[in-house]
Amino acid sequence: MNLFWICLVLIVATTGLATTNANPVETKWVSALPKVRYILIRKNSNTYKDLCEASFNTNTKTRVFVHGFNVGPCIGHQVEHNSFRYDPEVGQVMFVDWTKYATAKYAGFNYFTIITNTLPKVAKDLAKAVHYIKENTNGPVELVGHSLGAHLVGQAGRQYKELYGEPLDRVIGLDPAGPLFHRTKKAIKCTDAANVTVLHTDTFVMGLSDRICEDDVYETNPEACKGKGFQCAHNYAMSRYMDYLKGIVYFHEGKVVYNDNFVDRGSYYGGCRIPDNLPGCS
Repeated sequence: MNLFWICLVLIVATTGLATTNANPVETKWVSALPKVRYILIRKNSNTYKDLCEASFNTNTKTRVFVHGFNVGPCIGHQVEHNSFRYDPEVGQVMFVDWTKYATAKYAGFNYFTIITNTLPKVAKDLAKAVHYIKENTNGPVELVGHSLGAHLVGQAGRQYKELYGEPLDRVIGLDPAGPLFHRTKKAIKCTDAANVTVLHTDTFVMGLSDRICEDDVYETNPEACKGKGFQCAHNYAMSRYMDYLKGIVYFHEGKVVYNDNFVDRGSYYGGCRIPDNLPGCS
């Protein structure tokens, strides 16, 4: 074999080794909590997949939605439609279904146990799922949580930094749950991610009145909920977040500001399509 072919073989071999060992990516996600479902859908796809079986749109943002206590992921089903329609950076949306840990049907009404024991475990599992997504997409991940889910995404951001040594990209808390979270270390914090946004819409019964970040957004006693009770005000954070995704409003210096340049692209009236029969990723 002459010198040319020897050099060529060495170059190919060296290149192959570098490619194989650089930035290794996990091939399959395995959850430590079999009762938690991670349901992902890619943009321009009509199929929901368990995270362990999902493929990704690389170099795009992933938006993750986490529901609160005694509800399911369908409370946030419009996150999918509005993310894909109004945010060109989003390549996939994932719903974290932890109903079997956070609903009275499965977990009873032991809210204290859920907060002290279950929440940190699910948060750690979610942090690892986020790392898996980032390794496979090479893009940012944004966690959005409503009510008890707001504290879960906060804790997940905290766990992510502890596990991987860098802050998560963004965490959004939608009217974080108030009961048993007032001035506690378990609550969502402004240091849970590089960018943390908190929206308060009910600070009297179900939501948390504590200011988490300097520029927390307060829109309590919303006009749309006059005479409809605190549950409406608590869930109003979801409606306002949909307005935010559409570009109707934006958050600035602790206020909800209407966007004068908003272009209406029509409303979405479709129902929840999130499947309840995917087996999970255990």
